[in-house]
Amino acid sequence: MKNELTREFLRNLLDECGFVTRIDKEGDICALLDADDDFPHDVVLYFLIREGWMGMHAFVPDWNLNLTPEQQFHIENRFNSERKLPKLYFRDDTLILEHWIVIESNFSKTFIINSIKYLTGIFWKSFYLLKDIDK
Repeated sequence: MKNELTREFLRNLLDECGFVTRIDKEGDICALLDADDDFPHDVVLYFLIREGWMGMHAFVPDWNLNLTPEQQFHIENRFNSERKLPKLYFRDDTLILEHWIVIESNFSKTFIINSIKYLTGIFWKSFYLLKDIDK
């Protein structure tokens, strides 16, 4: 059991899960999910640690949706009302998926690994379901 989630510990767990990671200029961990036949864009994942929480953000840097603010609002409302997680929002024209997990004291390595795998799968599936959003 661990008492505190650190960037180094999280990065080691991501390595165990097979992610190739890097640290950005803000000190957050990021990784890349490669495009495949199901979803033809790379997905960038960010793993964040903030005051007892672990967050994951995902976005597609080369997915130019060119949606109006009204279209974005409609997509956000529909997606977020139909699903429990992840949260979807737009920043400029970038669609972002996000989810946070509270990390209490005495958490296990297995809990973090299972959370990473579960959320990564949900993020990928969400992007797959949204792949025709710009058509």
